[in-house]
Amino acid sequence: NLSSSASAALLNTGSATAAAALSGITSNNKAANDILAMIERNQRAAGKRQLVSGSHLVLEPTPINLQKVMSQYQRKNNGGMIIPPAVLASWCHDMLSAILFCHSNHIVLRSLLPDQIHLDHSGTAKLSGLSKVMVLHGKDRTKEFDPLKFVRSKKGKSDYHHSTEDVEPFAAPELLLGGTRHTKETDMWAFGALLANILLGKQLFPGKDRVSKMTQVFKIVGVPDKDNYERAKRFPFYSNNMYVIGEEGKKKKYSRGVEKATRHMLKAFVAGTNGGDHHHQPFDHECFSGLISLIDSLLHLDPKRRMTADGALRHQYMVNHIARVERQEFRKEYVRDWLDLKENVLTKGRRKTMSPPISMMEQLQGSESTPPTNMHGRNGGDSMTEKELKRKAFLIGASTPGGSGGADDGDDLYNLDDLLGDSGPDISSLSLKKKPRYSGM
Repeated sequence: NLSSSASAALLNTGSATAAAALSGITSNNKAANDILAMIERNQRAAGKRQLVSGSHLVLEPTPINLQKVMSQYQRKNNGGMIIPPAVLASWCHDMLSAILFCHSNHIVLRSLLPDQIHLDHSGTAKLSGLSKVMVLHGKDRTKEFDPLKFVRSKKGKSDYHHSTEDVEPFAAPELLLGGTRHTKETDMWAFGALLANILLGKQLFPGKDRVSKMTQVFKIVGVPDKDNYERAKRFPFYSNNMYVIGEEGKKKKYSRGVEKATRHMLKAFVAGTNGGDHHHQPFDHECFSGLISLIDSLLHLDPKRRMTADGALRHQYMVNHIARVERQEFRKEYVRDWLDLKENVLTKGRRKTMSPPISMMEQLQGSESTPPTNMHGRNGGDSMTEKELKRKAFLIGASTPGGSGGADDGDDLYNLDDLLGDSGPDISSLSLKKKPRYSGM
């Protein structure tokens, strides 16, 4: 008895001969018809197997996504923590490069959420979850869209006001107001809102439904008027309920103040943290001034005034970042901050129980010469301290060559040579090989 695959191969090889031999048999011969049907089925199956056994998509490991980072660093977790400036600038460059690539090829993302952005072992941010993307039709690639030409019907307008349907966390105002067409401009708004969320540890425009979100948008981006996209009032879901009502019952007319609001919220966020970074150094608000300016350029009520992906990569914040990447000092800072952040996320912040708060590298380097110290400063004997050191040793072992027992088994899945160089975990010799991929500067 041959296996089904072997039978299929034999039948497929001799299908022409078998068909010729059986062609003279009358059609009312059931056995002959069954054999012919089986030959056809096997031929189709063999063809499908050939297609499937062709190219395969292999992705490198990405142990962390941006949602995990934000969950660990957002405000509700022990006051929250600020993402290191070097790491955040690198992520911003990575995401902008990916968005520019898509937009240059007439692809609209339509959705940009933290769980769709993955971070590989070197800290590079990569977009995934592209199931919602839309490729622009040829005739739509050069003309400008008027959002008001693609809107929902006003029928059932009241039901949509407090509906959470299609209300994504970073949805653009024209979509919240009833627009149906996603564009490159809606992608750029989503990117700006996402950046603000990462920086501030919370959403810049919180809300559970269209009305509450648009109320927050109008408070920060400004209400529609002759100087601020007055056409927003013509969308089907625009409502006076989206305004904040003052003491005298009058609508408050907020003017545009994205940069001012972001700076104020960042200052409040930092006040609730231990200085804002992992090393308890004084926090410099100006290190994020360029990022705040970029966010301000992306979050405009008028879609036509939002900065494009190409323009954002030419923004001074990105220009300065690309220049800093060439400096060895910045590379060391990036590697140190990224490894510290990755450890904090993978261990869910348990390293905070260690005293004093030093980096994973420093802890492992000193573990051979210094006895383990528990949370109360006493030497030896603390089981939690030993567990933490073992966990850290496992993490650093998984991220460096020879980490599984010292023998090189040829598997470089978690090899960070390109990031750490050949010197191992000596923090003084760390060098970031990451180069800007955008050469159109």
